[in-house]
Amino acid sequence: MTSRLAVLSLLLGASCAGFPANDVVGIADQAPLPYSVFVTGGSFLEVESLAAERPVPRTFPADGGVELIRLAEIGDAMTAGRVFVRTVVDTDRAADARSRVAGQRADLPLDKDADFSALLEEARAAGHDFLVVVQRLADGPIEDYGVNDRWPLTASLWVLVGLGIFIPDHTFESRATLQAGVYEVQTGRLVHRAVGAAGPVDLSLVDRGSAIGFLQSIIIPPFWVATDDDRLVERVGRSTVQRLVSGLARQLKSPACRQDLAEGARARIEVLPSGEVRVRADEPLGAAALRVDGVAVDAERSSFARDLLASEEDDGVGGFVYTGNTLGAREGRFLQVLVRTVSGEVASVTFDRGDR
Repeated sequence: MTSRLAVLSLLLGASCAGFPANDVVGIADQAPLPYSVFVTGGSFLEVESLAAERPVPRTFPADGGVELIRLAEIGDAMTAGRVFVRTVVDTDRAADARSRVAGQRADLPLDKDADFSALLEEARAAGHDFLVVVQRLADGPIEDYGVNDRWPLTASLWVLVGLGIFIPDHTFESRATLQAGVYEVQTGRLVHRAVGAAGPVDLSLVDRGSAIGFLQSIIIPPFWVATDDDRLVERVGRSTVQRLVSGLARQLKSPACRQDLAEGARARIEVLPSGEVRVRADEPLGAAALRVDGVAVDAERSSFARDLLASEEDDGVGGFVYTGNTLGAREGRFLQVLVRTVSGEVASVTFDRGDR
């Protein structure tokens, strides 16, 4: 029990230490998805029935329900990777309440649960376009892919200078996943599900071996020395925590997520750096509004809604096209454009005016 708690402590310590910046820097150069999101839920560990014959059937030596990764760390990865135009993390809600939200897999049952309705109302009032719910961290076995193609280098260094134990010549992969759902803040409808995976990791004997294994490597090539399971769980678990966070950020910024969020809207809104707004809708618009940094723009001072609705044109394929301009909106960084169709469908996007 003591060793299991020690390993869990190491994993949690790795989580709190943060993720490697270069894990998400590759996607930071890509344009963010044009939305403001509120991130809630959490990485509460879910332990499923795992194959008993697996040599290492679990990645995390912890009981179910433990929140292994701080929600703020997941939000930091999304911000560093510029996944969305604006990302705000749910820091005030208690872990028990977030765990309940994280357990929801389908559309949020707004008609049956006042807490979910209040959550979406909070997100709407703060000027967000979508709710991102981190739904679970599902544990999984560690796959052993055996000796990789670096073994000749290990053998050479082992023979020449006795340093083969430092060459990562074994490949492993955790099957644990970190999942999240993206929900409409107006209806609670699930529009996209993302899954972050860890991917393979190469380990040397120093990373995967025991003290006895180090002694054995004096007379046996390191790549033939057996792996110590406890050491493997410690090392792969630490790496997996970091990789799951960055993997989820990458999935949320993927073309598939971008497409799902855009196609799920009844109106497609484009905001140009000049401040011009273009809207294509399947049915006529009934209303429009602006928010700046979460605060509604006074309709009496802005002609945006009136001008946008007055610009209605037939797009020739059964839809409608609108154009307007946001230059009259007050100063601020995050500009949110909202439109509502005559049937009550709401769509919105957020534009970072500080990123022009």
